[in-house]
Amino acid sequence: MHAYSWLIALDHIPSVGWHTIHSLIQAGWKPKGPVPDDLLDRLTLSRVRPKAIGKVKCELTSALVEKVMQNLEKMQIQTVTFFDPAYPSLLKEIAQPPWVLYIRGDSSLLTQKSLAVVGTRKPTPYGLRATRELVTPLAERGWTIISGMANGIDGEAHRSALRVGGKTIAVLGTGVDVIYPKNHRRLYEQLVEHGAVISEMPPGTPPHPGVFPRRNRIISGLSHGTLVVEAAEKSGSLITAGFSMEQGREVFAVPGMMTSALSQGTLKLIQDGAKCVRQP
Repeated sequence: MHAYSWLIALDHIPSVGWHTIHSLIQAGWKPKGPVPDDLLDRLTLSRVRPKAIGKVKCELTSALVEKVMQNLEKMQIQTVTFFDPAYPSLLKEIAQPPWVLYIRGDSSLLTQKSLAVVGTRKPTPYGLRATRELVTPLAERGWTIISGMANGIDGEAHRSALRVGGKTIAVLGTGVDVIYPKNHRRLYEQLVEHGAVISEMPPGTPPHPGVFPRRNRIISGLSHGTLVVEAAEKSGSLITAGFSMEQGREVFAVPGMMTSALSQGTLKLIQDGAKCVRQP
């Protein structure tokens, strides 16, 4: 049984989010065991929603802990909590680091030197070529490539690393057992076998628009820097770049034609101080 199995089980309870868990720990909860009733009663005076407190009181039981841990073992899903020695130190530095990471694949990659590579879901041939030419030598030199397994630049970044036997991590906005987009089933299988797939969302969590911006802070948070290859002016990959700046990490951008809509985001990043990337 995992040392922090009570925390992992708590993370599975709907309506219990990051702030509720944070409030419990701040109030003195030791996440290796159950939450004392008197501590929950004290939380009613704080800003924790009564619904969340009620959920914890009713649902966080030893039976739930056993059920959750058995299901994770059956699904071959590993877990690393914020309190484990294996938790990535870079991720601890960000605002609201995940309390629990769910992992399929090689969990040791979480602590390797890594670079985030992101971009548009609808790249041009130039964007795909730039991704291959930049990622390939980095992966060959031992850098772990981190992206979001989306269509377009993300998928090409993962594949470019895998082609040369490099390491790569996909951070999902779903549960680690939910393949999204569905057309990336083969890529997902390769990532589980030769890299890693991770998420802060409990298994079974379906795709939801509000979750994907949150997962971007993990993509940048695990990385020494973020490379944006091709992005429109309002691309979601710019959210990742923004998190990277907030986290004090490097931001790199590939220049493109000023007449291309898919270069406006990267050109703006360069204008705002991102490092202009011309070669690996």
